[in-house]
Amino acid sequence: MLRINIYTFGKLKKKEILSLTKHYQKCSTSFAKIEFVETKESRNFDDDLAKIVSKIKGQNVFALTEFGKEYSTLQFVEKILKPVKTYGGELEFVVFGAFGISQEKIPKNWQKLSLSKLTFPHEIAALLLVEQIYRSLTILNGKTYHY
Repeated sequence: MLRINIYTFGKLKKKEILSLTKHYQKCSTSFAKIEFVETKESRNFDDDLAKIVSKIKGQNVFALTEFGKEYSTLQFVEKILKPVKTYGGELEFVVFGAFGISQEKIPKNWQKLSLSKLTFPHEIAALLLVEQIYRSLTILNGKTYHY
């Protein structure tokens, strides 16, 4: 089964957003195991990043940033999910917190992914990400959700 880890800086506090993220996480259980790994955010970017880097074990790491590559949903399936499902491994997504992070600090072996040219609070970015993962998983597995 495909394993996906979503690392967030700071907790998902808003109950409405937390409820929706849990909904999409639960809907995905037939296709993948999605885990949220929360790390307390401080104002020390280097310490925050070091905490996340120490937890990440995989090679398929995507940092969410406004400067990252944008994909359509179908491209997301083909370029990100399908290769990992086919060849194995885990997917790791990093959603930075309210203070963001300098682009130069993102490890070179991480890919940069953008959900939009717009900027979102980290909680909404995490929600959008898990919904797109669920949508992509249904496409990849031939289920109806995406029209």
